[in-house]
Amino acid sequence: MIKPLTIRSRGVLKDVAFIILTALILRILPTLFGSDQNMDVVLFRAQAIPVLDHQNIYQVTHRVFPYTPLSMFIPALCLAFANLSKIPFFITIKIPALIGDISLAVAIYYWANRVRRERGIALKAGLLYAINPIAVLISGFQGNLMPLPTLFMFLAVMMAIYDRDKNYRLSALLLGLSIAFRSYPILLLPLILLKSDLPRIKKLKYVAYALVPTLLISLPFLLIGHQSLFKEMLSYSGFTDYGFAAIERARSLYSIAVANNLNFISGDIAEHMDNLRLMHLCASPNSIIMELAKHSKAIFLSTYLLIVLLNKRLDLLRSVLLVFLAFYFLYSGVSSQYLIWVLPFLYFMDDDHSRWYVILGSYAIVSVYLCYYPRILLGSIPVRGYPDISSVLMNEFFALSLFWGICVIWFFSILFKKERFGVNGSI
Repeated sequence: MIKPLTIRSRGVLKDVAFIILTALILRILPTLFGSDQNMDVVLFRAQAIPVLDHQNIYQVTHRVFPYTPLSMFIPALCLAFANLSKIPFFITIKIPALIGDISLAVAIYYWANRVRRERGIALKAGLLYAINPIAVLISGFQGNLMPLPTLFMFLAVMMAIYDRDKNYRLSALLLGLSIAFRSYPILLLPLILLKSDLPRIKKLKYVAYALVPTLLISLPFLLIGHQSLFKEMLSYSGFTDYGFAAIERARSLYSIAVANNLNFISGDIAEHMDNLRLMHLCASPNSIIMELAKHSKAIFLSTYLLIVLLNKRLDLLRSVLLVFLAFYFLYSGVSSQYLIWVLPFLYFMDDDHSRWYVILGSYAIVSVYLCYYPRILLGSIPVRGYPDISSVLMNEFFALSLFWGICVIWFFSILFKKERFGVNGSI
């Protein structure tokens, strides 16, 4: 049995403080110089207002909150705090994301220290996440809440590997908490159960601990109006910002830009966005690609089933990465914040593909922000002479293609090659 890491050690406290400070410094400037026009900020405000007005968010909004109820209260609390403190909402709404992201860096340090029992390696792992550009972009620039469910998911998986006999209840509750925030972590439940040697009764308890809290939280909304809840949750399919459909969209829009000689400096961000909206009206992506995109959810779920069936030859960490990588390159509704899912696990696998994932993933996120969500990247900074739209689209096509390619290559590399572990054990 691995002994728990004690926080009473002065060296450990210094390490944790250094990790927290590093992570905070890199995220504080984009947080402070954000913008109310940030797309996520706009959506979070739209979520917060009906909650503060004591309205059923599922009945009074459409495609604003397609999740289980728990996380609706976070934007509401952030908006209430902004109103009381006079701190801009685009700052207060990023606080939960910063807390989750910084906590992830500390959690990685803790588990790396537990597994390898070498502070130097653990410190490196924690710092690498603290400076990870994908994490900084998602929490500091975009301010999305995804680091919170990713934190709970990561802790649940690590406990399932190293503390499954002693803390399987806590692992299940943490997984349940992540499911209560965003539904995608439910994909990990069958993987954990299949890779666990728990007796059948404990597996049944694991399922109950993971799912019952979410059901209880959702119960009032089911009683008030289950139709609106199911309509909002089941109609959501994500944003086509990454993956094969996004690559085809970038190609189609670039063709329009070239055909209409739109190689000009748009002047400002507003004009860039106007041009982009007009081009979308004229876009005609490849019909075969669009037909595949319609069935991408079924294609991904079929691949997920294959990964589940291959559970005997895959350890839990590899199975988790395979599921997420398959989602990135097979599903058409991939948003920027989803790219954070795999990050905590990278530091527990000795795999050269992980660095390329970080490099190309960061490039892809910046390119998507630059094209479709410039206020996420630039905040309130005034911009004169925005890049011409054909250059922006060509860059996006190139970046998305590279990122899609590394996800495909890494997926098949994990699937067919033998395990090469870094700090992880096996389950």
